[in-house]
Amino acid sequence: MFIDIDGVIIYDPGYLSDVNEIMFLPGVLESLCKARCHGYYLVFISNKGGVYSKKGFTDMELRKMDKYISSKLIENHISEKSFSTYYCTHYPPQLCSCRKPLSGLFEKAVAEHGIETNKSFAIGDKLSDLIPGDTIGCKLGILVKRNQEYFDDQSETSDNFPRLNSLSDAINFILKQNDNQ
Repeated sequence: MFIDIDGVIIYDPGYLSDVNEIMFLPGVLESLCKARCHGYYLVFISNKGGVYSKKGFTDMELRKMDKYISSKLIENHISEKSFSTYYCTHYPPQLCSCRKPLSGLFEKAVAEHGIETNKSFAIGDKLSDLIPGDTIGCKLGILVKRNQEYFDDQSETSDNFPRLNSLSDAINFILKQNDNQ
């Protein structure tokens, strides 16, 4: 399961730059635990161009935020062996293959963890979070409301991806799909 972080797992105020600003969205930790209990390996992928932007934050601050998020997952019975996190820290217009909507980090996760893409799902609050999953052959991409409030990409509607309210709804949808097969 490929999952975006900002706006899907944690509240996205814009550029998050301080570990003290991290707030998990309601139901997220329980839903991630549920996905793990059903055998899903969790891959968190996020564009973090703020690391090198003028208004952004440092690599050390990103590591602190990552450590905090990981510790909360572990506290909620999600083993550190059952998830991985990947960040693209390149700031546009730098050219790279890892910044979503490109699929470089998705491909890296597949190679490092032997993920079967045809059994995988991509979940994000922007179409650019789902396009890499589509590129590598994920079974389905699911668009969720940013911060559980609104769909970010109103102008880029796509019938290819279901639209749901939250990560919790997306995980329940996936588990129900699997039960029906």
